[in-house]
Amino acid sequence: MSEPNIFDKVPLSARQGIIVDVKYLDTRFVPDELPHREEQIKDLVGLITPVLKGQPIQPLTIYGPPGTGKSAAITYIGREFKRKVASTGKNIPWTSINCYENPSEYSIIRRFCSELEQLNKSAVIPPATGYSMPRMYLALEKNLENFKTSVLVLDEIDQIFSKQKDGNSVLYGLSGLPVHIIAITNDHSWNELLEPRVKSRINFSNSRIFQSYNANELADILSQRAEHAFRPDSVDLAAMRYCAALAARKGGDARMAIDLLRFAAQEADREEANKISEKHVKSAVDCMEASMAAQAIDLLDLTQSILLLAVMNTPQFQNYGAAKTGDIYATYQNICWQNKVPPLTQRSIVSHLNVLDRYHLISMHIKSFGRGGGRTSLTKPTITFDTAIAGLKNKIHEFPELEKIINRTTGCSYEF
Repeated sequence: MSEPNIFDKVPLSARQGIIVDVKYLDTRFVPDELPHREEQIKDLVGLITPVLKGQPIQPLTIYGPPGTGKSAAITYIGREFKRKVASTGKNIPWTSINCYENPSEYSIIRRFCSELEQLNKSAVIPPATGYSMPRMYLALEKNLENFKTSVLVLDEIDQIFSKQKDGNSVLYGLSGLPVHIIAITNDHSWNELLEPRVKSRINFSNSRIFQSYNANELADILSQRAEHAFRPDSVDLAAMRYCAALAARKGGDARMAIDLLRFAAQEADREEANKISEKHVKSAVDCMEASMAAQAIDLLDLTQSILLLAVMNTPQFQNYGAAKTGDIYATYQNICWQNKVPPLTQRSIVSHLNVLDRYHLISMHIKSFGRGGGRTSLTKPTITFDTAIAGLKNKIHEFPELEKIINRTTGCSYEF
């Protein structure tokens, strides 16, 4: 007789569950069709097609809030580009590098060399450390000799400008090589950090903007995913539309909608329910927001922790529901001065706000005041004050100075 096992206590039906293919609930998965991004994809393909003919294209920037399909669209296009190249016998590499995961000049060039090695086994991959940057670019140039041209996608390009020198050095170093650059970013102002020497060699004036999804579009995206992810008839249409509506109110983020549907499915599985209902979505909201906020705050450095505290305490947000970047920076400066912490410049703080936005701790959007009226960036938190403080208090073991900063700041009113 076999020994008892802890999994024996879990009913078989619960282990089978509603989910049959979890990859469709993974926000990194890119399906063969992207609902409501057909026109954007067609437009981008038209801009990129000349590369297949050996013709140059202008550097391209793709802007848009988080979860609007920018990376997914480019991943899909890159996949099709590689298929086309393979079918025509051409030798044009397409490389995608996430600058958040590779935030230094060295790591980006090394990753580029590593990707080229998959197409050319004689390519040189520099070591993880030890090469000078001139030697790194010589290795990359050597690796590119076998290719007439190439495409390089720099996703979250704004991240290499948190160290301004790295961002400009990367682009300047690539500008003399047979590389067509596609930049993806949430930050509409990232190219303001470009130095004149870079602007004189690379023109990033060619850009496309991805707008946030609305509730109906998000519902279509979820429907496509649910068809493959769940057993037949295992999700109420009302529950799916509820997920879409919640995500639409949070900025139209498709990744958030997909995550919420996954959490709801897990809630239904725990109850051994046959269908995902609105009740499961409501339960999932609390679990997901608390869990994701805690995980996101845990990833913040000290500057970002203080900045989150500043957002939550900015009077304009408390009074009007949203605040301009300048207002948030003024609160951040006051908190720093009060606690004898050297504040960063407002330009540097913008890149840290983008990190908070990517982690869904805040929501940033551009408000236009019409012709001649200009535009401004408005920010509002997506978590409660109590959730933010609870998460920041859990970081005191990592940054002991946070305890005094939180105690001094909580309940204070910063008027200017």
